[in-house]
Amino acid sequence: MTTFAGNARPPAAEDIRPAPVFYLGTHQPHWLWRATFPMFVSHRQLARRRTLHHATCRWALDSGGFTELSLHGRWLTSPQDYVAAVTSVPRLKFRA
Repeated sequence: MTTFAGNARPPAAEDIRPAPVFYLGTHQPHWLWRATFPMFVSHRQLARRRTLHHATCRWALDSGGFTELSLHGRWLTSPQDYVAAVTSVPRLKFRA
């Protein structure tokens, strides 16, 4: 907060920025159904689940592409499988 003529002055609306959000990366996709904080989950782990529930938190999906290419030298996940995963659990905020 800045001072103006000895008085505290609130910041202008254009100077107010939202706080950054930290997404906790995990290899445990079932935490999506228990956590109350933002989560970052790998598609590779999520795809192993037979049943997907509604997430209790905001979450982001990691494509797992780097690992897939590192391990196999090519893509194993089809675009259709990835899209299905992206749309399967609500509250998804972004995909990486």
